[in-house]
Amino acid sequence: MFLQDTGRCTEAVDKLQLPRALKPLRRITRPASSHQATTVEEHFRKSFFAVTDSAIQQIDDRWQASTGSGLETYVKLEELLLTGVCHLASNVTGVYPELDYQALSLQLNMFQQHYKPCTLYCAKQALQSMTADSRLLFSQVEQLVRLLLVCPATSCKAERSFSAMHRLKTWLHNSISQVRLNSSAVCHVHKDRLDNLPTHAIAADFASRTEMRRNAFGVVGHFCD
Repeated sequence: MFLQDTGRCTEAVDKLQLPRALKPLRRITRPASSHQATTVEEHFRKSFFAVTDSAIQQIDDRWQASTGSGLETYVKLEELLLTGVCHLASNVTGVYPELDYQALSLQLNMFQQHYKPCTLYCAKQALQSMTADSRLLFSQVEQLVRLLLVCPATSCKAERSFSAMHRLKTWLHNSISQVRLNSSAVCHVHKDRLDNLPTHAIAADFASRTEMRRNAFGVVGHFCD
């Protein structure tokens, strides 16, 4: 943190100092004398390396494609889709029983010959552009794309949903139903999409659902006007 003072930035934090030295118990040190840091750098060096090592280890555990990790499986799934290499299918079909090795190998060869996807998004667009009958020919490829789309890279979206739930599920909404809570959470999380919806059309649809609403709000045409 810095403070602006006559055009120059000055440090607002206190200068680090050595804490008061505490003498350990004699039953722990015995006749030996305990080590005491003589400088600030020496005192905080242990804490600095402990935090750094912990951060590096956490990053390695989360992102490094170690043997058997979820990231390694995700990389193999994506490589299988984009390259169509059949020997990769035997490594992942055991993890996902919904994938058939033989059918997936045949469909991937056909899919690669016709569409040649370079990214997961291209593969998704190719499947969306097919008709329903054509998509049945690539049922295993579609299942593979669905698995890749539902595998999150981080937990940010899940944490965002829990944060929204904390704001919505208050004591005032203690008796809210599960369906209404889910709908409210989706609307709260996706505010950008909700703002683009046609409000007049939604209000007209709400007013025309029952006879009581039609009597109260009028017909759809008059309401939209």
